Amino acid sequence: FVPHMVPPLESGYQFRKSFGLAPDMPMFLNVANFWPFKNHLALIKTLKVLQGDWRMVMIGSPHDRRCLDQVKNAIRGDDRFILLERQPREVTAAAIREADTVLLGSWYEGCPLTILEAMSAGTPWLATPECGSVVDQAGGFVADLEYFPMLLPEIINDETVKSGLGKLGKRHWEACFSPQAVLPAFIDLLENDGADMPDLRMPPQLRADSMALWTAVKGRIAFSHGVFL
Repeated sequence: FVPHMVPPLESGYQFRKSFGLAPDMPMFLNVANFWPFKNHLALIKTLKVLQGDWRMVMIGSPHDRRCLDQVKNAIRGDDRFILLERQPREVTAAAIREADTVLLGSWYEGCPLTILEAMSAGTPWLATPECGSVVDQAGGFVADLEYFPMLLPEIINDETVKSGLGKLGKRHWEACFSPQAVLPAFIDLLENDGADMPDLRMPPQLRADSMALWTAVKGRIAFSHGVFL
């Protein structure tokens, strides 16, 4: 098994400063090209019920113009949403690094690179169960869209949860998705038919630590909202 390899995000760009966002302004990020299956509209509808002052940045290439127009109509007049069409890599990298949480609400994915990039930057993430490999990745929570407004405050208002997720994701990236981890596997596959390939599945201790944090957050949501995730 050789997973995707994701290099570290390098960018000197200052995303928040460029868009006039204060360092303490909660900023969520969705990086997804504009296709209907990326489920932008449902994500927007879900976030609109979230209380407080926050910003949701949406970055993507306009592959489906009808989808893009629908998204523009859905956020028109709501200054909490910032829509950016195709951006240079350094801008997107800075947005991932500076976001409080990366969100992905797709109907289906294989192994979304956006989530791996968030992990490499130590940025927490939230994704739907349909986003493929996220169920085996650390650094975030997997839940249906309807629960995002309950989970986001748990992340942005509790530094223990936020930093804990960031560290878990970074650990998993370093162990399984970084060039230092993945390149030797490719080399062994090419030179030795995988005879000595390293095991790049999620380490058991990392899985246990991730589950412990998820259990604690689920318990708080059950207590405060009466919802059992």
